[in-house]
Amino acid sequence: MKSRIAIALIVVIMVAGCVHQPILVTGKSKNFGVSLEAKVQPNKEWVKVLSKAQGFRKSGKKDGYVGYAPGESGVTLFSVKKEDLNANCAGTAEWVITKLELASEGDPADEKGSNFGSAQPAWLAEAFPGVNLANGELFAVGKNDGQTFLPVYNANGQEGFQLVYYRVTLTRCSDGKSVPTDPVWGNGGRTKG
Repeated sequence: MKSRIAIALIVVIMVAGCVHQPILVTGKSKNFGVSLEAKVQPNKEWVKVLSKAQGFRKSGKKDGYVGYAPGESGVTLFSVKKEDLNANCAGTAEWVITKLELASEGDPADEKGSNFGSAQPAWLAEAFPGVNLANGELFAVGKNDGQTFLPVYNANGQEGFQLVYYRVTLTRCSDGKSVPTDPVWGNGGRTKG
């Protein structure tokens, strides 16, 4: 049932023109969902990833890992827990997604990316069409244009298995406070030729 809802939502998003990258899944595909929740305590705020490791090579991985097998593409739907999927800061949302950054380097054991905001290799654009290779940004908007969900297409078109690390930033609508997270995202890779 959840997969039907996710697919229906993706179709609605495509029709509405809210997606900043193509969602044309061809061949073998798999779709995932990653739920995020902003946590607030006095003098400390962070984003908790609520989704367990999913997909290819998920065994032993931390929450938030998404694994696409070789030759498999698909969509990962990031969403803010307890928010309407059509809410934004002009409506009822408390937190919105304002940035998604990708990094090609990191520590696989620690599952943390290390080169966010830096130049990224060309293969990253084969996996994620539309990524800015100068800084790894795939999605970046102000809080007024933020949304409570973000579908991300993984074409998985690079050669060989590669790990891609992601950092999602949530922004609080009331004061513009931004809080990032950066668990690992597995990316399976295709064999070319």
